[in-house]
Amino acid sequence: CDMLGVSNAAGPAGNGRSRAAYRSSNRGVQEKFLAKFSNEIRNPINSLLGNIEMAAIENKDYKVKDHLSNSMVNGEILMHLINNILDSGKIEVGQLEVSYQPTNIYEVMEKVWSITCEMIKKRGLYGRLTINKTVPKILNLDSYRVIQ
Repeated sequence: CDMLGVSNAAGPAGNGRSRAAYRSSNRGVQEKFLAKFSNEIRNPINSLLGNIEMAAIENKDYKVKDHLSNSMVNGEILMHLINNILDSGKIEVGQLEVSYQPTNIYEVMEKVWSITCEMIKKRGLYGRLTINKTVPKILNLDSYRVIQ
């Protein structure tokens, strides 16, 4: 499946270019797409999430806060989905960066659990997060990628 409407008919057999040259030009199209649309997709969602967070902080009504909290969780899920899609494109063109840092794994797992828990509740299920005490509190990892 080609990206941005690049047709297979113009591929290696269609115009005599080598398979490597075709893949190279296709990679260039993917790089341009990632560079151009990455911020254009993420920025509006980040703005929405920031506004939801501010409204939740400023609003005192419990029911409204609950709706805003649900909106925030679903917005974060959407943001993670978009990041996964964009990052899979970065993997294909060899641009994905991983940043290992000492990270509190308990905080990361709580973040993952808060997102997962909302999906579990929507399905009428129950779950519980349990972390074995033998797991070190600080691990050298990329928390962003773990959350993805």
